[in-house]
Amino acid sequence: MKCVVVVIVIAFTSCLFVLAQSAQQNALANVSATESPLAPLSVEVLSDASGVDLSTYLNTVVRTVRNNWYALIPAKAREPEKKQGKVSIELTILRNGKIVRAAVSSSSGDKVMDRAALGSILASSPLPALPAQLTAANLILRLYFQDNPIKSVQQSITDQMGAQESTNSLLEKSRQALTKRDYTHALDLLKQVDPARPERTTMLAVANGMACQQAPSADAQCALAKQFFTQVLSHSTHDGLALSWLGALSFHETRGPARFAKLDEARGYFTTLLAAHPDEPAWRAESDYWLGVTAWLASYWRNQDARADYNRNSQIPLQWNDPLPEAVRTELARQCGDMVNKGVEGLQKRVDQQSKDLYSLAYLNLLLKQRADLQENPEMRAEDLRMADQLVNRIKELQKSEVLVIDIPLHPAIPPPPPPPPPPPTQPE
Repeated sequence: MKCVVVVIVIAFTSCLFVLAQSAQQNALANVSATESPLAPLSVEVLSDASGVDLSTYLNTVVRTVRNNWYALIPAKAREPEKKQGKVSIELTILRNGKIVRAAVSSSSGDKVMDRAALGSILASSPLPALPAQLTAANLILRLYFQDNPIKSVQQSITDQMGAQESTNSLLEKSRQALTKRDYTHALDLLKQVDPARPERTTMLAVANGMACQQAPSADAQCALAKQFFTQVLSHSTHDGLALSWLGALSFHETRGPARFAKLDEARGYFTTLLAAHPDEPAWRAESDYWLGVTAWLASYWRNQDARADYNRNSQIPLQWNDPLPEAVRTELARQCGDMVNKGVEGLQKRVDQQSKDLYSLAYLNLLLKQRADLQENPEMRAEDLRMADQLVNRIKELQKSEVLVIDIPLHPAIPPPPPPPPPPPTQPE
């Protein structure tokens, strides 16, 4: 079917509007609901709805346009010819409800049938004002029209079109949105899915978890995600997705007086994940990464606390890059040594698997610097710092080429890694 794009011009607008108004009442009186030549209209949201529930507004749009479409059904689409045709039209609605643009995005192949669909949209302007919760300047939609669908098409129309498309299709689009970390679009799609579908509940929890990580004021969504995955874990203690998300959500809470407790909690989830799924590449890669990240953060905080405690009682304060006094180093190594070594080992595996994994490279650099402070042998300390500096050069090259690759075989719903801080040099500039 040849596709054409028809852009509505002002002169044509007034003609179609008058035609629709004059014919509407007569057409509605003569079209039987059971013998309608029209398939149910469906609508797809093309612009960012920012998670706002538009279902009530979209129902109003569909009902209004459909009534006007009845008025403009061309003779060839009626008895006895009953010509078939499908057309989709994109339109832009301003906040006050005015339609400022409409264009055929997929033609029926028949200009008369295309014009009927366009006319029904023009005759519907202005629509009600956009919902107050939607802050965007406009709303872009795609409406799907079909004349005389055959019975099999009529039965499968919701599998094929817009907001009435099948649950399976909506779930697949939601998965794709979550893979791209677009939780707002995923939440908007999932609102249209049958609540009885178990996948919907899990994907809603994943979307809420992403919102928790990315939106500073998403406390309610944090609580919903944590409640769901905690419930999952109570029934299945080794569930990989629940362990991974609960670890990430605990990491999100590492602030204030409870920061070390939350870090330990996060590490506990990822340690369990690694032990429960040692032969599954996705979960092993995820565990190695997060255990490395949390090892760096815990050792960094303890290192800073140890330096601050020492400087309070010393006349010659330690600088940030000075080797630690032996007593301080020994205690810090006791607290963090095993954790740091395992973290280095895990991050090194990630880097070996994917040499352009910028996040793992950055955290490995930082963790090697922490390990250097734990080394009793000056030569081993110098070697850790040398390896860290080599990683800085690799990171700078990747940043220069604007390449960011994390190509471990991750589950698409695994929480995204926290952004790494820039790696500091070993010597002050």
